[in-house]
Amino acid sequence: MCLAEICGMAGYNLWPAMIPDFQERWNLSSTAVGWIGGSYFFGYVVATWPLSSLTDRVDPKKIYLLFMAIAVIAPLGFAMTAQGFWTASIWRILQGIGLAGTYMPGLKLLTDIVPESNRSRTVAWYTALFYVGAALSLYYGANLNGLIDWKWIWIFASIGPALALVIVWLILPSIPPKISDKPNEHLLDLRPALKNRKVMGYTIAYFAHCAELMGFATWIVAFLTYSHGLQNAGTIGTALSIGSIATFVTLLAVPSSVLGNEVSARYGRLPVLRVVMFGSAIIAILLGFSATFIFPIVLCLLI
Repeated sequence: MCLAEICGMAGYNLWPAMIPDFQERWNLSSTAVGWIGGSYFFGYVVATWPLSSLTDRVDPKKIYLLFMAIAVIAPLGFAMTAQGFWTASIWRILQGIGLAGTYMPGLKLLTDIVPESNRSRTVAWYTALFYVGAALSLYYGANLNGLIDWKWIWIFASIGPALALVIVWLILPSIPPKISDKPNEHLLDLRPALKNRKVMGYTIAYFAHCAELMGFATWIVAFLTYSHGLQNAGTIGTALSIGSIATFVTLLAVPSSVLGNEVSARYGRLPVLRVVMFGSAIIAILLGFSATFIFPIVLCLLI
């Protein structure tokens, strides 16, 4: 399941990895670039709401396979038809929908299979390996960009989701939800969640976390490219490739996620969340104003 997750994310970070190239190629403003980057997550958010609830009513494997097929088609469509803001946004929305139909349904499929005693660590590893997929997608896009035509980069990216589809189809069992486990609420009824103050507290906190995380992921290559251009020749760190730096920083989320789960299990999730999220907010603010700093400081803040 984790291998399928990584393969399925081959196209996840292609847009962030190639922003400088596309901005020049299509004469896009920074606002337009941001909207195209955000369109992916718009598709993800809109589709996650019903699809996550649907896994309690329908075999998650069926949902997974259907939306992984969308994840195969979307990069191909981008390569063949994207010519500017609107066409790029449409295909990125579809890519986001593909992730929505595979990430959480994939997690549900996984937790239905593993014993309850192992679920916490299983979830930690599954969510941590999300960043392996993100990092490999970033590395692939950033380092092939300029070596081959950009369209082929997107076409080849569809191979990953195709492999993920085959892996899950052939290896993982189908587990239809039991009748007794099916919820009585309407699929799109959010009232129970809205009335639960504890749930809403975590939801709002996660919203803030995702705003920071997705913004960081979308702009990291463009930010590094801009900061790199401001550095004096020979400054420490400027000899490193932008793609490799961004990939390394993204990969750091893997041990952080696993370690965070272990620390939370020992000291309690809420105290750990408070410390980590407050610290992350401070670093994010500093990073936003750091482009003109010497490169080693920029790299330290990213790490």
